[in-house]
Amino acid sequence: MEKPFFNNNRKVSFKYGEVIHVLYPDKILFCYGPDHSTTVYMTGEKSFSLNIPLAEIEKVLSDQEFWRTSDHYLINLRYLTNIPSGTNQTLLIDGNYSIPIDLQRKEMLIHAITKI
Repeated sequence: MEKPFFNNNRKVSFKYGEVIHVLYPDKILFCYGPDHSTTVYMTGEKSFSLNIPLAEIEKVLSDQEFWRTSDHYLINLRYLTNIPSGTNQTLLIDGNYSIPIDLQRKEMLIHAITKI
């Protein structure tokens, strides 16, 4: 994986092999990457798969408002609509998507959000 060659608040572009990928962070709801590929879920019920590990996408989006909820999920905090209390380990994204979160990462997220 090559490093991103263009990154601003409106879009990120990076090259993987011979393909240039352009992502618009403000349109990303969340990313799911259980293996060496990642599915990106966008607003408007669109999604697409990239042959890029989630960890690499997380690096590209590190200066944006994204939070790693577990080994397989990266969410856009702009679309976070619900953090349940107690031991419930599911977040609600855009009012429609239930995303698992590790308890330790949930506590860190709550702490980070309450500091804003």
